Amino acid sequence: MAGDSAASTLRRTVVDEGELVGGGLVRLTRFLNHQVDPVLLSACASELAARFSGAKATKVLTAPVSGILLAFPLSVCLGVRFVYARTTVPGTLRGAELVSADAPSRTTGVTTTFSVARAVLQPGDRVLIADDFLATGRTGRALAQLVRAAGAEVVGFAAFLSKPAEGGRDLLAGELGPGVPVETLVDINATGTSLDYEAVLLSPCFSHGEANDT
Repeated sequence: MAGDSAASTLRRTVVDEGELVGGGLVRLTRFLNHQVDPVLLSACASELAARFSGAKATKVLTAPVSGILLAFPLSVCLGVRFVYARTTVPGTLRGAELVSADAPSRTTGVTTTFSVARAVLQPGDRVLIADDFLATGRTGRALAQLVRAAGAEVVGFAAFLSKPAEGGRDLLAGELGPGVPVETLVDINATGTSLDYEAVLLSPCFSHGEANDT
């Protein structure tokens, strides 16, 4: 990655190693959703952390499992703890006061209930929501609802990748409100027949008020 931004390297990796599988779905099992490239993803997290350096986040919140791949290195870069919402309530949380929200999955068609203990997400927390992919935005919306139910504040949303055609950025912009940035590194058009450099572009950088070169 020497000489390239992490976003540019991620773009090239999507083109070289990603696959379209139909129905607007993208297979990224060689570096993200099955086998993981920790060097690339850590560099991408660092680039996203720089965009949110002024947000004064006190927590990073994500959904399991793939979201942890961003939330962990992102929280390291920001020097804060991260929370992953639970999709089942383990015995260690029985009796704990929880906040919950539902999100239907684009890929599985199943509605998932996310829960977080109030003990780890509290009033006064400034929360950066993180996920590996921004598609429909429903998971991000559910996590934002969790944050507000806990009395905390959402200061932004970050993801490695997005599929703009699925409308997630607009949904989150409406959910989070003006002035709360939604940042991704690479946009994928999954409606065509191949993943090439015309279908895989660098995302606009909204935190800086300008677009990256494409």
